Formats: sequence, structure tokens, C-alpha cells
Amino acid sequence: MSNTPRLVTIFQIFRACPQIAGILGNRSIISVCLLSLVSNLAAIEPMSNPADLFQTAINHHRFGKLREAERMYRQIVDEDPQNAEAWHLIGTIAQHFGRSNKAIDCYNKAIAIDNGQFRYHANLAVAQFTGGLTDEAKASIQQAKQSGLSDPDLLNSQGIRYMNEDQVKAAIACFILATEIKPTYADGYYNLGIAYTAQQQVDEAISAYQQAIQFKPDYAEAH
Repeated sequence: MSNTPRLVTIFQIFRACPQIAGILGNRSIISVCLLSLVSNLAAIEPMSNPADLFQTAINHHRFGKLREAERMYRQIVDEDPQNAEAWHLIGTIAQHFGRSNKAIDCYNKAIAIDNGQFRYHANLAVAQFTGGLTDEAKASIQQAKQSGLSDPDLLNSQGIRYMNEDQVKAAIACFILATEIKPTYADGYYNLGIAYTAQQQVDEAISAYQQAIQFKPDYAEAH
């Protein structure tokens, strides 16, 4: 919502309500100026509440209106460049659209503000891995672990979401990083096999399925 007042000229008032001119007649110019002032004050839009703006952006994000969400997140960081979560969420949208470099930049800005959020490090790792920065991604996932990430299911679930959105490279990154968190994580290897199969990377898929079976011998789906 714009915070710029909509100025209303005396001419516009008279044009909209011709009877006003007749009522005023030869009264003082002060009366006319007061009328214009009152009209202009009434036309000023209230300033957006930052918390309301953020919640609206979150709702847009949740329901897939990513362009609108990104525009609002950017408005938030324009007004408050230290809003780490807004930078992080801009990064997630950039990653969704395959803009890994932009995502990395946004995640790094979020981390520079708040280094203790494992989600920021984990998502940075996914963007780095997707962008071909394998070593950097592994370092970031270690930072995520140090910040409290211990459950590989979080990245596994994120990878499944990426698969459902046909973002296979990002999904592969998630599954690989999930197994970095827990090297014996059979579900991560199994889903990695599915993702590699979707990419027609047959040898890699077979290897992933074999690792799933190694750590979970009764994993029927992987046989």
C-alpha cells in the first residue's frame, strides 16, 4: 500500500461538487484553503503495519503467489535491511525459480544478520549444491548441524516437495545433504535413487538404491 498522499486540488473539489463554489461565494480564501486541507487529510492512506505486511506476504507465499510475496518481502527489507527472515524467504523464492546465485546471496545476507538459524544454513547448502558448489554446500550443512539441525527428515521432506514441483536438481541436493546429516539414512538414499532415475542417471540411481538396502535390508521398494 502506498504511503504517498493523494493531493486533491480546489479545482477538483469544485468540479466534483459544483454547488460548493456557489455556497462559498465570496467568502474568504481561508475558507477555501481549509476545505482543500481537510479533503487532502482525508485522502491520506494510513502507513502499512510492518507485521501485517509480513503476514500478508507469508500468506501469499503459502498459497503460491510467489511474485506478490517476493514484492512484499522486498518492501520489508527496503524498510528494515536487518530483517533476516525476510531475506531468507526471498532466497527460498529465488531458489524456487532456479535462481541459485540470487538465493545464495539472500541466504548469506540472512546468515550475516542471524547466524544461529539452521534453516538458513541448510537452504544455503541446497542452493550451493544446486549451483554446483559441492564443497561449499557440505560446509554449509555442517554449519546447519552446528546450529541445531539433527533431523534428516527435514531435508528429505523438502526434497520431496521439490520433486513434486519438478525441481529435480534441488531435490537431489536435499537428499544428498540429508545423508550428510545422517550417513545411514535409508530413506534419503531411496529418494535420491528416485530423483536420479527421473534424471535418467541410471548408475547413480542404482548406487543410491544399494545404499538404501545396505542400511535398511528390508527396504522392499529399493530392491
